[in-house]
Amino acid sequence: VDGRTDSQVLSITVDDMAVSIAGQQTNAFSGSSVTLSHETSGDNRFMLVTVAMANHGNAIVNNLTYNSTSLSFIDASVYSDGATNEVRIETWSLLAPVLGTHDLIVNLSAPVTDGAIVGILNFASVDPVDPYGDFVSQGSSSSTSSLNTNSSNDDMVFSAIAVEYHGDY
Repeated sequence: VDGRTDSQVLSITVDDMAVSIAGQQTNAFSGSSVTLSHETSGDNRFMLVTVAMANHGNAIVNNLTYNSTSLSFIDASVYSDGATNEVRIETWSLLAPVLGTHDLIVNLSAPVTDGAIVGILNFASVDPVDPYGDFVSQGSSSSTSSLNTNSSNDDMVFSAIAVEYHGDY
């Protein structure tokens, strides 16, 4: 699990929408912490970070910092088999992260031996007063799942998924 990293800079412009994706990165790890070097750019910046864990030890994110600035916890979604948290995904945010390349540090409450993945997504030209709407989540053991959310014109819907599977892909 450790060391798998994917990073790319996306330049996406959508007509009538004042948000562009400035960059994204993912990194898989095991243990209780990970440090990622990540770059931010653009004006009116907003960073979303998801941490998804195969979570038999009931770990949570203790803290998450970018260039020593704490991110804000938005919410979490957990699927549990009743005895343990099978899969947990947390979403965190940072309004106006400092420009440039800096470390994103994720610290968990306990080691995750079955793996975790961190996803970082930067947005530019975001409304600095109200950068995101309501959090909506669902946990399910189904092989098909869906989730409905409300949105308006010029809204962008952000989605993240965590899956635990004990079989061959």
